[in-house]
Amino acid sequence: MQKMSVVLFSAPSHECARTIIRQLVEDQSIACGSIIPGCTSLYLWQGALHETAEVQALIKLPSEQTDSVLRTIEQMHPYDVPEIIVLPVVAGLPAYIEWVASYNRQGQ
Repeated sequence: MQKMSVVLFSAPSHECARTIIRQLVEDQSIACGSIIPGCTSLYLWQGALHETAEVQALIKLPSEQTDSVLRTIEQMHPYDVPEIIVLPVVAGLPAYIEWVASYNRQGQ
């Protein structure tokens, strides 16, 4: 069974991503999150080409928390259809993966 997942989501600002990540950490749903500034997204939306300054958020969580984390991000996010992508972690430093995988049970 997969122990750890990584979720990527884009946000319109550092503060938006920070608010979402902080809530998830305080709820003990995720072990940690990072915000990567300086992202430019180009996409078609409702028939028009858009170029938008965004931030990319990267969060690490126990795999069993994925569904609830996705719901929280979607509810808190200002976009109609936010980018939220789940990536399985197939390998990594065993001690780190174990820390993330057990985070919500340990309350650390």
